[in-house]
Amino acid sequence: EKIQTEITEDGGEVLGIYTSELRDEDSVIQLVKNILDQHGQIHGLVNAAGGQFPAQLKDLSLNGWNAVIENNLTSYFLLSREIFRQCFEEFGGNIVHIGADHDRGMPGMGHNGAARAGLSNLTYTSAVEWAASGVRVNCVIPGFIATTGLDRYPESAWEGLKNVVTKAPISRHGTSAEVSAAVVFLM
Repeated sequence: EKIQTEITEDGGEVLGIYTSELRDEDSVIQLVKNILDQHGQIHGLVNAAGGQFPAQLKDLSLNGWNAVIENNLTSYFLLSREIFRQCFEEFGGNIVHIGADHDRGMPGMGHNGAARAGLSNLTYTSAVEWAASGVRVNCVIPGFIATTGLDRYPESAWEGLKNVVTKAPISRHGTSAEVSAAVVFLM
């Protein structure tokens, strides 16, 4: 509802708000069906789920590993597959995934790095498999982006998050507006 307010204040229109457990196959199948039933053909999907926490691999529980993989990779697969099956296979469409820079590994967040590397491959594979149906699949892989999600990290991580920009070519955190501009272009 907060996002709906922001969109309408910027002159946009929100056709509906839907909630679903995006890591649950049956919930995603029903979500896509409900949206199609309510609004007709879907033209685009932006997969932007994300969530992780700082942890060294040696300290990471299987539960923590699975939670991040399911949130940052499995949910993208399920939504993409269901929109393809229920709509895009017949009508075509656009999918844009939001990933994260993983090329040098992600020390301290290996679970997220593994999910994001998997997302890159999911993007390549689905782009090839679904191209004949008129589906374009891209992935935006930004560097360090300043979002409110950074507020959820423990205080012990703040200094490192602040200083990570020294590795960024632009010497600052990127903004969500910069990422969304790239997504709109690709859509």
